Amino acid sequence: MKIIKKFILVVIVFCFIVSNSMVYGEVIYLPERKTGFEGAGKAFVDSYLRSRQLRLEEKRLEMQEKQYKEETPLPPKRHSQIYLGANSKHWISKKIDGGEFIKLEDGSLWKISLIDKINTMLWLPIEDVVVTESENPLYPYKLINTDSGNTADAELISK
Repeated sequence: MKIIKKFILVVIVFCFIVSNSMVYGEVIYLPERKTGFEGAGKAFVDSYLRSRQLRLEEKRLEMQEKQYKEETPLPPKRHSQIYLGANSKHWISKKIDGGEFIKLEDGSLWKISLIDKINTMLWLPIEDVVVTESENPLYPYKLINTDSGNTADAELISK
């Protein structure tokens, strides 16, 4: 009779854990070694509590990370090099590597973003270009071809 009561108790605990796990989407870890009905029931309860504790810890860390992101300001925009000829008219003196690099008449060399290389491949030497600042942190300048109307994000390589 005692064995039946213990077995029923273990089944009830197990059903309770499984039903809660299904509701909350939890994973139940089976014990590696069972030492009778009491040991198995305790192992299930322990694994349930551990998984619950791990989920709470993960949520706490997510909330801390979110709060950190909200409180931490973005670093100021930095240019690799400052170009003094910005917002003035220039012309292309040389196109290098199929438009991956553009050299202007003042000797400045520009690395073009891979996305915009398709535009600069079609640019011709002596076409007019205006250099402006860009919002892109990787390519802080924008070359605007005034003859074709195309633009390209660029980084100043050398002056």
